[in-house]
Amino acid sequence: MMKNGKGWKFILAGLAIGICQSIYYVLNERPINLVLAPGELAAFLEKHTGVFNVYDRVFPVNIDPVFLGVFVAAAAFGFIQAGKRPWVRYPVRVLAIAGAGGFLFGAGANLAGGDFLYHTVAGVALLETPSLLIVALSIPFLFISLEILSVFNVTPYYQLDQSLGDYGEFSNRDRLGKTGSGRAISFLLRGTALALIAGLAVVILLKNDLSLSSLGLGALLGLAAAGTGFGVEWSMLVPEIHTFSGAYLERLGISARTSLLLKNFFLLQGWLVAVAIFGLSALVTWVVHGTAQPPPGLLTNDLNIGHVAGALLLPVGSIMMLGSDLRSYSRLGLGYGTAFFAFLGLLAGYLPTALWSDRISSWLDANIIAKEVWLPRLVSDSRLAELAIWSALLGGLIIFLLVGLTRQSTTGKGASKMRTDL
Repeated sequence: MMKNGKGWKFILAGLAIGICQSIYYVLNERPINLVLAPGELAAFLEKHTGVFNVYDRVFPVNIDPVFLGVFVAAAAFGFIQAGKRPWVRYPVRVLAIAGAGGFLFGAGANLAGGDFLYHTVAGVALLETPSLLIVALSIPFLFISLEILSVFNVTPYYQLDQSLGDYGEFSNRDRLGKTGSGRAISFLLRGTALALIAGLAVVILLKNDLSLSSLGLGALLGLAAAGTGFGVEWSMLVPEIHTFSGAYLERLGISARTSLLLKNFFLLQGWLVAVAIFGLSALVTWVVHGTAQPPPGLLTNDLNIGHVAGALLLPVGSIMMLGSDLRSYSRLGLGYGTAFFAFLGLLAGYLPTALWSDRISSWLDANIIAKEVWLPRLVSDSRLAELAIWSALLGGLIIFLLVGLTRQSTTGKGASKMRTDL
């Protein structure tokens, strides 16, 4: 098992994500949902370059402050660690697959009405039926995607490459910036990139009057992802991969270090901590504001065929681009080549919505699975019953987390004592 010192960082990341979602929800009465952010960025670039006129037909000309905060904070974090964090030379096939994964993820996010961060944290915490469906169907597709990537020999690069000391699987030939001159170049390049990014962020802030609170929350999300490599796709893989042998995972091309990581329940618990914190905040907010109406911020679209398509495209895209939305945005700020190609693919994945928005909307409206998007209301129309259902499920999750974290802590202390005795 992973040392507790490293495992607990995922719990801290889950705390940060849950707290950010909660604060944003209280301030805006809706969760963080970055599904429009790439399309808005593309529309923003169109307006200021005049090269194309495609995205702004559908997407607002805007820069999402949360997205901007994630990107800037990750870039700053990468600069601070420039002397210790090597860049990796990825093969062309890995970059190409990352771009294809970005395309699938972008298309899936638009069809599902939300990105992975939204559906797996806010949507699950709010008990939205589309999000619960997406999570349930995503888990097997995540592992199937790893098997597909093993055919292209990409799985060796699927690892926690955002944490210092986790580059062991890469050969020296693939790691850049380890020598004295390499570190100097790394500082120079990352410093230049950070200066450009920070300057652009200041210009955007001054011209667009962005919310400083949202920018700050995005920065905290970016630091959490950049510092730990946290990604919900990792967390969701834990229960399934825990049942497979190391030899089987090795045949898939997954490194021993990554295999060990994916069997660590701290990853799963970090995700569930974020869900529990936001769920508790949303429940309290609903009670305080009165329960005459369902909780604010629920999805407005019916459960439809787009959510089923998203349940396939989002997990497959996450694995192919080596990280879901939050992790990919932070990796973009850190300067990873795969993240750059993944983001280009992501923008391309928004093209179908930009070009055929009306046709896609008609198709979704014609293929509705269920009108109700809130799970408690599927069971009862009584507000008391809805409150009881939500409270019971959330309470069960919190108890599960407390028991699991207590066991992890006890196991870690026992292991430490054993090492001391030895």
